[in-house]
Amino acid sequence: MLPLLLSFGTFVSTLLGGTFAIRFKSKARLLLGFMAGFLLGVVAFDVLPEIIHQAAAFHLDPTEMMAALVFGFLSFHVAEKLMVLHHAHE
Repeated sequence: MLPLLLSFGTFVSTLLGGTFAIRFKSKARLLLGFMAGFLLGVVAFDVLPEIIHQAAAFHLDPTEMMAALVFGFLSFHVAEKLMVLHHAHE
């Protein structure tokens, strides 16, 4: 019963997302930019407390771990820009 319920939930969320995308097609760039920023915020606010918790558990300074998180994100961003996978005229 649970797999059927999860399948139905997936169907409904995909249907609503597609309908939303079609309805607001002219604002797609703004919505995608907002959602990308929102996703990065959620990841950062999920990872940062874990960094602090792990640093406290092992008696380490969390500054280095946070710097590694920022460096990893910036490295990914620079690599993506250098590869020009998403070429757009802005």
